[in-house]
Amino acid sequence: KPRKGENKTMQTKVNAFLKKLNKTLPKNAIAVIGGSAAKGTWLKNDYDLDIFARFNLAYQNEEISSMLQKALAKLFKKSQIEILHGSRDYFQIKQGKFTFEIVPVLDIKNADLVVNVTDVSPLHASFVINEIKKKPKLADEIRLAKQFCKSANVYGAESYIKGFSGYLVEILVIYAGNFEKFIKLFSNIKEKQVIDFKNYYKNKNVFDCMNISKIYSPLIVVDPVQKDRNIAAALNKEKFEILKNASINFSKSPSIEFFKVKKISLKNLKKSGAIIITAKPVKGKNDVVGSKLLKVYDFIKRELEENDFILKDSGWSWEKEAIFWFIPKQNVISDTKIRIGPPLKSKHNAAAFKAKYQNNYENKGRLYAVIKRQFKEADKFIKNEVLKAYFIKDNVGGVYYEGYNSVSRKRRNT
Repeated sequence: KPRKGENKTMQTKVNAFLKKLNKTLPKNAIAVIGGSAAKGTWLKNDYDLDIFARFNLAYQNEEISSMLQKALAKLFKKSQIEILHGSRDYFQIKQGKFTFEIVPVLDIKNADLVVNVTDVSPLHASFVINEIKKKPKLADEIRLAKQFCKSANVYGAESYIKGFSGYLVEILVIYAGNFEKFIKLFSNIKEKQVIDFKNYYKNKNVFDCMNISKIYSPLIVVDPVQKDRNIAAALNKEKFEILKNASINFSKSPSIEFFKVKKISLKNLKKSGAIIITAKPVKGKNDVVGSKLLKVYDFIKRELEENDFILKDSGWSWEKEAIFWFIPKQNVISDTKIRIGPPLKSKHNAAAFKAKYQNNYENKGRLYAVIKRQFKEADKFIKNEVLKAYFIKDNVGGVYYEGYNSVSRKRRNT
């Protein structure tokens, strides 16, 4: 929870920013604070702030992104304004440790009037604020849940995380009643469980009513503000299972350790016997850059698995650099493997298989061949084959093999 001094500093900074911006915005448009800062659910040392530039519905046929950009241009240099592309372009401005994301929205009063998906965001904030007004202790209960999710590495709905958004955590805690009940909920949760505490689909099957793209996720949480929206649509099964297991483990043995964010370090990974790769991200919007890094991680993992290197564990993290790690059950596998061929009755294909593979044999009407592996060591396979793939070079600015079970690990740029 932020200390009083931190709260005061944030409020001063936000108020000054809003005062300047509101002087340059067009008539019938106003900038307001949104997100966790508006709801009183933000975590200490988190200085990413959402600002909504709310335009009157009279502007619904206007390019409100361009109008907002012009207003910002009167206050900041072009180099200070980063344009982020979404359903509507929005903008990012960094001032010291504070990062402001300024989003243009139409000032709608209910979700039925939504023109763009972002228009409903201020309504989300209003809903949570009103719930906290009824039960002020909810704010800190939500903070506990958010920190728990951060520690479990499942916090964030970005495409490269596919976890729990801040709004989703807030709604789940409001639904459960407090943090402990949130833990109990997730300790017993079932895949494809529906949470609809506004009872929009009380006498209906939500799976028949919602678009299939919105119910593809392992959890369906009906947005209390917008009934045709699943707040958990971005969540994947992996993050769902991680939070469930973390909740079960916490229930069995509660500990402060469940709230500590563990930073991944090369030093600790080297002790675990991991194959470690670091990558320099390309420049760009976090969501795009993160998606590229995730693709590289998935590519390396898939290459290992398709070449019979079974993994005990793997993962990745990203701050200034990205770190990918892979812990194989066996770094060295057999010299040879069995290649499955065609059935003998397929004479043309069988003849071609025999011509290609000298060391072949028959078993139960099918051909097989014993072939020599090109790589039998996982670390050498990654270093000498996988990291040279153009797919990797197209998605990262530079990749480095950090080594495997070696005392000396000098960086070598591939």
